[in-house]
Amino acid sequence: MTLDRNTGDIDFIEKVEDSLMAMFLNNYEACIDATNHLKVSDFVKNENKILFGIIHDLIENQKKVDEITILDYLKNNENRQFKNYELYITKRSSEYKGTAPFNEYIEIIKDGSTKRSLDRICGEIMNSKWDFTSFNNKLNEKIAEFNDVAWDRKTIEMENISETLKEYLSNKVKKTNTLDVVPTGINAIDKILSGGGFEKGTLNVLAAAPGVGKTAFALNVIKHECDLLMEAPKDSNKKQPQILFFCLEMTPNELIDRLIAIISEKPSKFFNNSNSNEIDNNRRSYVLHSLENYPLKVNINFKANIDDISSQISLASKSFDLKLVVIDHLHIMEKDGKKDENIELANITRRLKSVAKDKNIPILLLSQVTKDSWSADKKNFKSNALTLASLRGSGGIGQDANNVMLMWSEESQQTDGTPETNIKDGKIINFKIEKQRSGKTGLVKLYFNGPIYKFNELYINPEKK
Repeated sequence: MTLDRNTGDIDFIEKVEDSLMAMFLNNYEACIDATNHLKVSDFVKNENKILFGIIHDLIENQKKVDEITILDYLKNNENRQFKNYELYITKRSSEYKGTAPFNEYIEIIKDGSTKRSLDRICGEIMNSKWDFTSFNNKLNEKIAEFNDVAWDRKTIEMENISETLKEYLSNKVKKTNTLDVVPTGINAIDKILSGGGFEKGTLNVLAAAPGVGKTAFALNVIKHECDLLMEAPKDSNKKQPQILFFCLEMTPNELIDRLIAIISEKPSKFFNNSNSNEIDNNRRSYVLHSLENYPLKVNINFKANIDDISSQISLASKSFDLKLVVIDHLHIMEKDGKKDENIELANITRRLKSVAKDKNIPILLLSQVTKDSWSADKKNFKSNALTLASLRGSGGIGQDANNVMLMWSEESQQTDGTPETNIKDGKIINFKIEKQRSGKTGLVKLYFNGPIYKFNELYINPEKK
């Protein structure tokens, strides 16, 4: 996980906490080390507070710490159980990527805890209603508390506590007028995209040759947004969020197999294996729970045209708060055949651009590239110098789209010709933001794990650069 160090951002802190929990559930030494540096109160999420408290108790009693032990503990201690704890623990455990960033994450959690404590103290001072006779005493108590917290972490020079308080309060900036965007879930891509993802009212085109992984990438985006929506607070007085996916090429079974693999991070055939243990069963339960509860509507229609799609989007927007529309893909949509293909494609993208603006939703439109742009035997682009001209029917698409993104695979080789071991089971994907109406362009290298249809930012060993 690549993260911008922003210890004042609760979403950021929760991601770090979740990563630490994954380490704790898979590495006993990490648990021991963490209990020497962290307290239960340092965590933000209630689930993580409970789990860390349990881990602390198990270590104090010299007991083993792993997924099964914690599940057994919770089953025997109902007073410490939380909603869907089995699914939560299974999800955290499955996210384990190693302990390389362990020390950095510990420091982030401690810094975040310190900042929240300072924020609380300053808030109490700012909102105080102390009477005149007790004001000085109360203020001195809060200044002493502020001083203790700051010195405990050695994060602030306390030459003049009054000046420090004043500076701290004046530098607190509340986020206002933030853009409502749909992030891709790939940090390096979201950094390039204006606003951190696909903005409302925009048409976003993702183009690639057949078999490169554009549908899989779209499903990764859908899964990431569904997870965010599932965790967000619900307001029964407002329209409920929904993602609309027009699947014009895959059968229902093919789509379900891919979603199962992406959610579970296991090949779909794993679910047909009768030899399973408790952890496997919990993973199955988590996947089924996600599929049943995801705010996702899939429209499978192999003969859908632009009128059908526009109508479905308009209908859904009346009942739901549409967060994202994905269409897979442009070139398979039904056309009347009476006009040149480029003209018909331009009419479709113009209509979709209008729908995105009118309904104030981001649309992710998948597209093909011209056959001249890629080699059919290896599905690799002949040249890295790809432009909007690589799009099949590029004129209208390039003009109407707010963002145009191109994907292509490359040989799994380093520049010295030796195989890169960390990509032996997948392939490297070049993801290029070729056009962005309100921002910059850029290239990001991704790792595509084919068996589980999973995309991640490619990590390169600095010694091999």
